[in-house]
Amino acid sequence: MSKIVSLKRTTIESVLIGLFGQAILITTGILNARLLGAENRGYLALLLLFPAVLCQIGTFGLPNALIYYIAKYKEQSSQFYKLLLKPLFFQIALIFILHSIVMFIYLHNKPIEIHYSGYISLLITPTLISQLYGMAILRGLGEFRLSYMMGTLPVFLYAIFLFIFYLKSNEYNHLFILMAISVLTALTGFLTLKLAITILKTKADISPSKIITFNELFSFGKRGLIGNISPVEILKFDQFLAGLFLSPYALGIYVTAQSFINLPKLITYRVAEIAYPTIGNNLDNPVRIEKLTIKFFLIVLVLNILIILPLIYLMPKLIPFFFGKAFSESILISQFLLVGVFFWSSRYILQEILRGLGRPEISTYMEIVTFIILLSVGIYLISHYKLNGLIFTILISSVFTFILTMLIFSFLKNTIRKRITH
Repeated sequence: MSKIVSLKRTTIESVLIGLFGQAILITTGILNARLLGAENRGYLALLLLFPAVLCQIGTFGLPNALIYYIAKYKEQSSQFYKLLLKPLFFQIALIFILHSIVMFIYLHNKPIEIHYSGYISLLITPTLISQLYGMAILRGLGEFRLSYMMGTLPVFLYAIFLFIFYLKSNEYNHLFILMAISVLTALTGFLTLKLAITILKTKADISPSKIITFNELFSFGKRGLIGNISPVEILKFDQFLAGLFLSPYALGIYVTAQSFINLPKLITYRVAEIAYPTIGNNLDNPVRIEKLTIKFFLIVLVLNILIILPLIYLMPKLIPFFFGKAFSESILISQFLLVGVFFWSSRYILQEILRGLGRPEISTYMEIVTFIILLSVGIYLISHYKLNGLIFTILISSVFTFILTMLIFSFLKNTIRKRITH
């Protein structure tokens, strides 16, 4: 009974912090748009996108593998400290070099202020990698409350610094200062990793009955790697397509339209952050796993219905009020994106449940399908219908991959149950 109460409390806390985080993101999105305008808002999105994508790819899925194995062998988790050190330093060095090369190529023939902003963004990569590993350790250990706090801290600090700058912004290069603020607040990633390792090392007196090798971690991470780097959610390939085939102005309109769709996404992420390690920690109890699966899926489904429908209705008022009439083109785009988010959220929670059951490759399959749709249907629709074509592509991929995930989940359910029972 205490486990059920604890799980409910943890889920409620997660959702509430997600709502708080979304309120902050909306605030910073508004200030960013008003300070930069549509074009420079697009540049800021791209410059922050490069390190995010490189960090997700360059960590080879190891942070997500850590969540699974630490949750499964929670009482023996001190062994993961030694496994973590070598790949962490290697990945920081490798990704920093790759990021430098990408910036050198991208910034060619760009205005000088874009150059300054792009090169200062290089400082973000080591902090993001630290954040990824730190959050993974905390989630695997079941330290959900601390992980929420550390995940929200950089966004909260960014909002404070951004508001101060907004009050005294007339004399400065806005894009460069906003990038500097991003770097400053990203430094909390080092603190997150330090806290996580400190907690992990407290278990050093427990002798592991099963020795986990790096190859096991790497194999698990590799199977779910592409699933961790969603073309839309992580790689922001939709933004890349908008940046390549459309103008920075169109990208700014599109990014603004995404401001309010982050709320249901954040709630889904928060519930999934609990679902994945919780399922992994109950692999010896198939009855509880089935109940947890239904519970987590229904939580996401109900919360998204309660949030998405009002947002669709209110969008014609919200965007002009917060961003100004210059961004009115974002209204209809945002409404269509919200419909797509409903299907995406339902798919995502099922993927994370399957990941907790030891099947991370399912998420990889779905992201490959999404990528194929973006490259085929997406490029065709964008070339013919511009920004509207991109929106319809996102909607098509969300609906199709949700249906496909449901079919796979139904097919695998009995197989997984038999494997757990035996």
